Amino acid sequence: MRFIPKRTFFTSSTVTHVALGGVVLTLAALTGCNGLKKADDEAPAAPAARKYSGTASVGDFLTVSLDPVTQMMDYNNTTNHQHYSVGYTLASDGTYTFADPTGNLVSGYELPGYAMVLEANKAGPLADTPALITAIQTTTVTTAVFRNKEYNYMQFRTNSGGIEVGHVTADGVGNITPNSYWPFGAFNGGAASEVFNNSVLPTTGVVPNADNSALILTMTQNGMTESNYVFATTGGFLAVDTPNGAIVCMQARTSGEFDATTMAGRYQAILYQKNGCRTGMNNAETSASQDIVK
Repeated sequence: MRFIPKRTFFTSSTVTHVALGGVVLTLAALTGCNGLKKADDEAPAAPAARKYSGTASVGDFLTVSLDPVTQMMDYNNTTNHQHYSVGYTLASDGTYTFADPTGNLVSGYELPGYAMVLEANKAGPLADTPALITAIQTTTVTTAVFRNKEYNYMQFRTNSGGIEVGHVTADGVGNITPNSYWPFGAFNGGAASEVFNNSVLPTTGVVPNADNSALILTMTQNGMTESNYVFATTGGFLAVDTPNGAIVCMQARTSGEFDATTMAGRYQAILYQKNGCRTGMNNAETSASQDIVK
């Protein structure tokens, strides 16, 4: 789901691209929120195993399975063929710390049954790049979560300027109309049409995958066809794995006003940043370093 058409720049930049992963999930651990704390006189429920499907900011597709009884997580990155189990400890605020002998997984946050973010040191095609992993609980997904819906989104691209933010509408067929802001276009002095995007992106197919855990969204742009994998929750959160990085979406609210009754609380967040980015031929993006900041 590449919301901005490809552009070619031959420029360099020392700008830091920051992707605010924690905020996107509402995000990771929220304490003091209504409905998340059980009454003192209730017996605690037995911990249940959970499986999440997700996408990394460097373009990986992966699944993770948590076993709260053994405190083990099964990690399967299908893009770079990493697959192993790792132990973890869990703090009271929902923070995970991993004992990963490979040096890949470091920490993460979870809203059980909803979504999870992970800090990884060895992601990407060569298993050597720091990245932020955004994953949501694996559930049966139908086209109803996508059609005739509106979402606010952030895209973390592997090229074409790193990050984009905006609002997107999908019609009953699945065609996409984004209204977005592309900071790198502004940095390069682009015209308004380069900085703000509101073109209709036609979809040639939206179908469930083999086990109904994702939608395969097929799009054609500039004569090229690409497939994207959409994971969704009934609560209105989407994670999209694309050939050009990760997209995370929250279903749009009817009002932009802050709702203190349901949203006030204490939040944990993870930031992903790329420093000293350069964009060259075919929008290939390189950076001097990548960091995860908590």
